Amino acid sequence: MDGETILGHRARIGYTVAAVTTEIYPIDWYRIAADGVSLMMITLPLGSRSQEDVEKCYQMSIKSAHTMARAGADLILLGGLPINIARGNDTVDTLMGNLEREIGVKMSCSALAQANAFSALGSEKVCVVHPFLEDQNRNFLLSYLVRTVVELLFALFLFIWLCIYGLPVMSHDQFIHCNVYGKMFECAGHPQTFLMYILGLTIIILACYCHLGLLLSS
Repeated sequence: MDGETILGHRARIGYTVAAVTTEIYPIDWYRIAADGVSLMMITLPLGSRSQEDVEKCYQMSIKSAHTMARAGADLILLGGLPINIARGNDTVDTLMGNLEREIGVKMSCSALAQANAFSALGSEKVCVVHPFLEDQNRNFLLSYLVRTVVELLFALFLFIWLCIYGLPVMSHDQFIHCNVYGKMFECAGHPQTFLMYILGLTIIILACYCHLGLLLSS
């Protein structure tokens, strides 16, 4: 048999799908993929999107990566952003790196792919569109609102703490000494001032998000 007639003779891409139905994925894939590039797909049982479902899918994603690597995948993409970040946003890079070393196949995931795409395109505005049913809208918006309120309260706590303990040591008419490559220079201002500006801006942005969340969930 001619090698070029074998499905996946150029590359085999593994993908874990976090969706209730997956009928359109293969159709759209083979519409845009180059000839000889095949799709290896595993559907994750996300179910009601509870914390237990997300954790179960997280573990299945890791097992699926090992399975697809043994089956000869050249690249594996873990789909489902909520599943990717189930252990926190800061764990995604580490997870991908560990999996690459374990299975010997190039890894990526929805969270990294989206972030890299936004960066490459220079995106400044992002619209959140979700596929949830009507009865799931409130849960989605409520979880978004709760996270934003928690972040706002934490930022307010830091701002108040900095005002209490940081303001007394600030003195703009004096200089502080900065260590620049081993040499001490006199610098105007204090780091606390910059931090207060950043926290103040963060509080304003989070307050706007909270207001938006309240409007959407009402």
